[in-house]
Amino acid sequence: MGKETTQPTPIDKDEYKAFKNWVRDVHGKTRGHLGSEIENALREYRKNDSAPDRLRRMENDIATIKANIADAESDGGAVASTPSEASDTRARRTTKPAANQPRQKKIDYILQELDFVENQGSAHPNVIKNTIKSEFSFNDDTVNEYVDLVFDRLGAMRVDESDIRYWGDSIEDRRNELREETESEMEKVE
Repeated sequence: MGKETTQPTPIDKDEYKAFKNWVRDVHGKTRGHLGSEIENALREYRKNDSAPDRLRRMENDIATIKANIADAESDGGAVASTPSEASDTRARRTTKPAANQPRQKKIDYILQELDFVENQGSAHPNVIKNTIKSEFSFNDDTVNEYVDLVFDRLGAMRVDESDIRYWGDSIEDRRNELREETESEMEKVE
């Protein structure tokens, strides 16, 4: 198999962009992975397209899915309880997403692990960084991207000179605290 061979056939720009984003979501970056994933996709398509028994392929896919579900604890996750087994919200936690899962699932998991409520809260970026580092083996750049994605998801922002980010009702609460502190200091000055 010759490396360095390219296919100059034009393809749909949006489809290529979507595929490239998928590779970035799965691997955290495209460099070093895009070519191999394109080759894998072509190889898989060719293999599946020539298979005379599509039912057998579907059965194999289902068997793979069942095996992955059965091995949920192997990647550090835990088997999720069913709603009837769970008596409270914390007991209905989802399992840790695998490395090839979309970023959105990983962000959902991180928010769950941090037990953040989206309508009110505050956090220092290092709290989120430490959680991400302990749950996933990402490089520092990817960890920082995930911190930003978590804060974006929460709608968090800096309200003062600290690194703490506030979201939801906490933003207005912190602004009111700062106003009161400022007024108090101004009264002392007068």
